[in-house]
Amino acid sequence: MILTGRIFDRHWAYEKGILDELAEGDEAQEGRSEPLEAGLSRALKLAEEMGRGGPLAIRAAKRAIDNGYQMDITTAFDWERALYHTLYTSKDRGEGLLAFKEKRTPQYEGR
Repeated sequence: MILTGRIFDRHWAYEKGILDELAEGDEAQEGRSEPLEAGLSRALKLAEEMGRGGPLAIRAAKRAIDNGYQMDITTAFDWERALYHTLYTSKDRGEGLLAFKEKRTPQYEGR
């Protein structure tokens, strides 16, 4: 698709599994066929939700995704375990557990 430069709509992309979900909203905005405002709003909500996680955990998850798919399953599990170990000993993990116990929002510092 990249090499052909084909333009496709969001419904086609969703049906083909390129998009995980469709944002609800107006079908037309300023002469465009895509609901840009609804999509941007949904993307910002997802980014906000992801941003609530600990920065170390998010970084580890991204590393697992970036590198893990290139590995056989055994090596990928070993890689995931190694990444988790770095989180297990972090101050952020302690903060997350304490915040859960105290029923408050954690204040992660990335350490």
